[in-house]
Amino acid sequence: MSWAATTARQIARAVRRGDATAGAVVDQHMRRAATVVSGRYGDPYGTLRSVDALAEAATVDDLPDLGSLALAGVPVAVSEQFQVAGMSTRHGSAAAGTTIADADHEAVRRLRGAGAVIAGTTKVTELGLWSTSDGLRNPWRDDRGIGGAEAGAVAAVAYGTVPVAVGVDALGGIRVPAAAAGVVGFKPGRGVLPALPGAGDWFGLATPAIAGTTVGDVAATFGVLAGQSVKPGGDVYEPGTPERLRIAVTASPPLAGKHTDRAEWESLRQIIRLLTNAGHDAHRAAFTLPPTAYGAIFSSWTATAYLSSLRLDKGRLERRTRRHASIGQRVYLNGLMSAADGWRRRAAEWFGQESFNVLITPALPGPAPVAEQWSTRSWRSNLAASTRLNTFTSAWNLTGLPALVLPSGARGDGLPAAVQLIGPPGSEDTLLDLGNQLATAQGLRRYAGWVVE
Repeated sequence: MSWAATTARQIARAVRRGDATAGAVVDQHMRRAATVVSGRYGDPYGTLRSVDALAEAATVDDLPDLGSLALAGVPVAVSEQFQVAGMSTRHGSAAAGTTIADADHEAVRRLRGAGAVIAGTTKVTELGLWSTSDGLRNPWRDDRGIGGAEAGAVAAVAYGTVPVAVGVDALGGIRVPAAAAGVVGFKPGRGVLPALPGAGDWFGLATPAIAGTTVGDVAATFGVLAGQSVKPGGDVYEPGTPERLRIAVTASPPLAGKHTDRAEWESLRQIIRLLTNAGHDAHRAAFTLPPTAYGAIFSSWTATAYLSSLRLDKGRLERRTRRHASIGQRVYLNGLMSAADGWRRRAAEWFGQESFNVLITPALPGPAPVAEQWSTRSWRSNLAASTRLNTFTSAWNLTGLPALVLPSGARGDGLPAAVQLIGPPGSEDTLLDLGNQLATAQGLRRYAGWVVE
């Protein structure tokens, strides 16, 4: 049996039952990854751990508790922003050097503890700062890119090399490329998953996040990362049928000044029909933030660039990053940072006052970005493009609320459409339940045609 393009849940159940070995599963995915890496769509990996991954898989097969591991034998890609023991943590930058991590980040440790095999580390934009990525083409239309800081993690999933990947979402790092590439992207709320060290926390804006081709796979990985209890047989949280929900729907972004194109509007209308058919109450209502909120986002964004650059050879940073860090130096040293706690309270109160369980918006304001070498373009060009791509995502990092990006069919231009589900603090399970219900009702394709040929 071919295990490439199989879901993480199917793989784990087969390995737990003894119907497959982790070694065979990982070997097929490593072969698939090697083929993709040499193809025309681009290489999502900073390091593909072909030999080491096979050795890890053999270790998993010999574990005495194999039958109780939630991700037994599942190959998982992780962003090169995470420490992986024995590997350098590059952060997408030539200036980061080759320091070798002596221990796993807690998220990686939990993945391995659940029986997952680390397939490799995936590329990020420099220091994870930019939503404009290089070298990875959109699996649905190769004249377009993917965008997003964690384009590598998402591409590793969208190209069929692993069923799930774990990255960092600070301004939409996972959700933006997930929307562009037609996969599921999930950012839990602030503090739910293990934090990133130092400046990697982005002053509270950043959190580990997950990409997968099904809500069920994302939910299983989330359960492992969140330390949820494993059920008999090795399963963790599995999406169920949500109760009747009161849902706000809007095509207006939380920060003014951006516009949503017609294709995303049409996608949102289809989702409204599915919601009402499922018995939910859908209402037109929007959550908005004042212009000062963008100032809070910008100050955290630039100050993170400055603090991250302190330990690096600045002469080897990209031009756009050097400019961003120089602005961040002035912001940070002059005390111009804005605390995020007030924005979190404001968002939570809006859900409570309006009695909404979920807010649904577009995930992107328009199509995926063109495929370009964005790292060679000016700071101003990258700032404008990143801000546009983050139109619907960055506010939920500022407020610390959970958000799920879900494919919602095809646009007229052949690219995927996507919606974003946002909930109040602690609503991760509700978002996964509703997302799974919507995904099942749509019956969407998991991959572009060339991936499963």
